[in-house]
Amino acid sequence: MGADARHGGSLDGQASLSGRQQALAGQLDLHLNNLAFLELLGNTLANVHGQARGNFRLGGTLARPAITGQAAVNGFAAEVPADGLKLSQGRLTASALDPHSLRIDGSVQSGTGSLSVAGVAGLGGGTATDIAIRGSRFTAADIPAAKVVISPDLRLQRDAQGLDLGGTVVLDSADVNLDKLPGAGASKASSDVVVVDRKQPKPGASLPFTATVKVDLGRKTHLAGMGLDGQLGGVLTVNERLGRATTGQGQVTVNGTYKAYGQNLAIERGKLLFASTPIDNPGLDIRAARKLNTNATIDECQEVGLQISGTARHPVLTVFSNPLMEQSDALSYLVTGKPLSQVKGGEGDMLGSAAQALGSAAGNLLAKSIGAKTGLDDIGVSNNEALGDTSAFAVGKYLSPMLYLSYGVVLFEPGQVVTLRYWLSHRWNFEAQSATDFNRASLNYRYER
Repeated sequence: MGADARHGGSLDGQASLSGRQQALAGQLDLHLNNLAFLELLGNTLANVHGQARGNFRLGGTLARPAITGQAAVNGFAAEVPADGLKLSQGRLTASALDPHSLRIDGSVQSGTGSLSVAGVAGLGGGTATDIAIRGSRFTAADIPAAKVVISPDLRLQRDAQGLDLGGTVVLDSADVNLDKLPGAGASKASSDVVVVDRKQPKPGASLPFTATVKVDLGRKTHLAGMGLDGQLGGVLTVNERLGRATTGQGQVTVNGTYKAYGQNLAIERGKLLFASTPIDNPGLDIRAARKLNTNATIDECQEVGLQISGTARHPVLTVFSNPLMEQSDALSYLVTGKPLSQVKGGEGDMLGSAAQALGSAAGNLLAKSIGAKTGLDDIGVSNNEALGDTSAFAVGKYLSPMLYLSYGVVLFEPGQVVTLRYWLSHRWNFEAQSATDFNRASLNYRYER
């Protein structure tokens, strides 16, 4: 085969297979003055520059090829739009170490740092691969949602059992905003959507992959979004094993503020605990508090806050106070800055919402306690028939002895309902409901036995 890239250079080669052993023979000569064609292979790279030279001779068999010769890429530069990166001063050489392996050596710059690769790449499944990946202050992401600089020291190996990645990654600096990340807040696909012809990987189509990578968060890792604004620290070892969920070992500390119930709470203690734990479900040990008026009397609370335990998937929230007081009063101080006895009007609704957010039986009892002290006749968390028997938070009030008005909202998905009920007699009542997906009215008769 042959190709003339005109001003871009040329690519010439030939290859043949013969015999039952599929003996391989041929050669490949390349002389490329422009690597812009790489942009056509996908949407990962843009504005690609560089040159490539090489000459290889092919031998061996198709299952176990033998290659002699070498190739080099110089002056490589490109942009990675998805990550906001501008790569420059890239180079790569690949030379035949023996008929079945190549020696690899290369580097590239990003930001003020660089990344290098060096080692041996085996050809075919019977030859081992051992490549070192090292970097210093390499910019790995530079988009509005994430600016990350890393210094990796990794080793990629391949043998008959599969691929293995090990080593460490130090975060020199990281500033990540979860609310701005691509896909943040994206709506979930409807249950009515069915994906057809989804290709499943074939057994044996890829080598088994394992990894044990120690991630050092350093001293300049800042995370914001979803109510959190804080600094992260600690060391986490990430483990990847075939057929198992990715797990973590170690502890991540969090310092900063957490916004809850309209208040910026200072994180007094923040720990994410990993003990061979799924990476997306660490144990929680977080204490965030709100300081009250330092001139408060001895009978008033000086500090209130949230204690969060459990796991990321099933957190357990409790309200604490110092000095100790009833949770309803502590929550009132947390949300409004005043005792429950002084709460008025809409502040009671704020307290009810805060109580239902605790997400437990204790939260329901707390909501009822608040409702009793703020003039609401009904407040709490329960299954709501009008909303498909889903868990809902509802508040209700008798506007007169015969007229009752309530409002309910689904806890874990969109949905709400307003109910108006008027008692015509001891047994008869008229009920009208306006919900997210329907409006209806009914005349009801109650029979007791």
